[in-house]
Amino acid sequence: MSKENTKKGALRRALRNIPGFAAVMFVLLFVSLILFLCALLSPAAADFLNLWVSRPVRRLLGTLTSCFTGFSFAEILLMLLPVWLFLLVFFAVRAYKKKYRLRYLFTLCGIVSYFAATFLLTLGIGYHTSPLDRRIGLTDTPVSAEELEKTAKLLQREVNALAGMLETNEAGSSL
Repeated sequence: MSKENTKKGALRRALRNIPGFAAVMFVLLFVSLILFLCALLSPAAADFLNLWVSRPVRRLLGTLTSCFTGFSFAEILLMLLPVWLFLLVFFAVRAYKKKYRLRYLFTLCGIVSYFAATFLLTLGIGYHTSPLDRRIGLTDTPVSAEELEKTAKLLQREVNALAGMLETNEAGSSL
């Protein structure tokens, strides 16, 4: 066998060891990186992506995690951190003994890819949008304390008047 054939065989074995979950996460990360690069290059693209990609993803994740009333999903993950660490070590030892190292490594990389892609899609793009004052046409003008107080009272009245229109679930969450 030639050296090239052994390299191809090793590559094929490695590709067969990639779990479906990890492959999907790698593709998601790749797409997220391309979108993030577009956002880096153009604030207009970042504005568009933040509105039409990031917002629906944030909405979906918010809806999925709103079923835990009283706790956020992140709090649950933090509380279960000792369990996650135990499982991580347990499966690492098991994978090492049973020679599933490559599959285990790809699974871990898939999990990391999921978190990276989620960050890039939900928050990363938003860091590169045009400034809010430019998007909504605010100007920087000095105001007096009286004007600020009047504005705060006006905003309070408006928010209270519109509060009844806000859709909430049984727990009072607005998602």
